[in-house]
Amino acid sequence: MAFGCSIRAFQHHIRPVICIDAAFLKGRYLGQLFIAVALDGNNQIYPLAFGIGPREDHDTWCWFLTKVRDCIGEVPQLAIISDRHVSIFSALAEVFPGVHHGYCCHHLHCNMRSKYKKNAKVAWMYWKAAKAYTEFEFQQVMKSLSRLHPEATAYLHEVSFDRWARAYFPGHRYNVMTTNIAESFNALVKHARGLPITMLIEFIRGTLQRWFYERRNHANACTSPVTPWVEDKIAKRVRKSSNLEVRPITTERYQVLGSGQC
Repeated sequence: MAFGCSIRAFQHHIRPVICIDAAFLKGRYLGQLFIAVALDGNNQIYPLAFGIGPREDHDTWCWFLTKVRDCIGEVPQLAIISDRHVSIFSALAEVFPGVHHGYCCHHLHCNMRSKYKKNAKVAWMYWKAAKAYTEFEFQQVMKSLSRLHPEATAYLHEVSFDRWARAYFPGHRYNVMTTNIAESFNALVKHARGLPITMLIEFIRGTLQRWFYERRNHANACTSPVTPWVEDKIAKRVRKSSNLEVRPITTERYQVLGSGQC
């Protein structure tokens, strides 16, 4: 199931990053609910497609991803973020061979924590490396992490940097570092996953109808060319930059100094 309004907006207005996930059904016939979601310009969950299958395996993921591909068509620089389920990896290679496939950084962190126990400093350095924008910044953090915890660093090397580190990702994953948006939607329909399938689908349809109505009204009331989420991000950066010193180099280039620099 995919609504035309969701498909059209994704094709023309939404960042080309899709998060996919599956959640078990609790009704009489069990099975799995497969979902594909994105983020809208206000950083809210943007539901794209849903499917119901018997189990989370290669064949069912291939079926669901094929339906998603048929809906959205060819999307330039498409990225898909998922957990490290082996059936997702093989299905994406078959259905979306040219897609940029990234791993959910939260799942990777949980796996690392279960292997090497909880360590707040290791976790902080891991997330700093994952979110780094440049290879230089990434390598600096990884060197520090290697000295602190060589085993965790070796594990991250095995996973491959281009799957989880933003600096090495071959495409653009923007700020989508986890599949939390997909898991959040699964949490939203948690109680409905015990209903008969037709009632579950009706619950999802009704939820999307309400979201589109409320968000349309919210957008129409905005006076800024950017969304409230972006406005808030800009305002925070403006406040942080209030103590910076700007020195002109040319009419178009400037040197920016932080506090304590000269």
